[in-house]
Amino acid sequence: MTEPTPLTDRAEITDLLTRMNRWLDDHRFSWRDDRRYAGVDRFYTPDVVLRSPRGAAHGLTELVDYLRRVSDDADHSQHVTSDVLIDLDGDKAEVTAYGVVYSHRPDDGLVRTAGLRAAYTTVRTPDGWRLSGIEMPPLWRSAA
Repeated sequence: MTEPTPLTDRAEITDLLTRMNRWLDDHRFSWRDDRRYAGVDRFYTPDVVLRSPRGAAHGLTELVDYLRRVSDDADHSQHVTSDVLIDLDGDKAEVTAYGVVYSHRPDDGLVRTAGLRAAYTTVRTPDGWRLSGIEMPPLWRSAA
């Protein structure tokens, strides 16, 4: 097995954020459907802590409950992440990134956007990097 390097760690953490965004934007299953959450541990640690303006969650069970509560199947979303800054410290990394979330309701044409500066704590696990902490303070919001 190849030893991790800062470059591979950074690439894996950035990939983790991208895969999480794609999962959040996937509409194959309803937010109420248990199949949507199969493999959620590919992104998060069992003791993940989430803090956002819409609530908080501690652990995977609460995170799934939170997502079921705040997500709407009528919304089609697109999460875009940029300016990812990764501060590595061995098997842990503090990550900040800007995000823009576009939300569209095809049935009524409603479009909402929100910008945020997310802060993530990631940890290296035997299965790769995972998110153990997430804070999502909004910077701005708009609705058209």
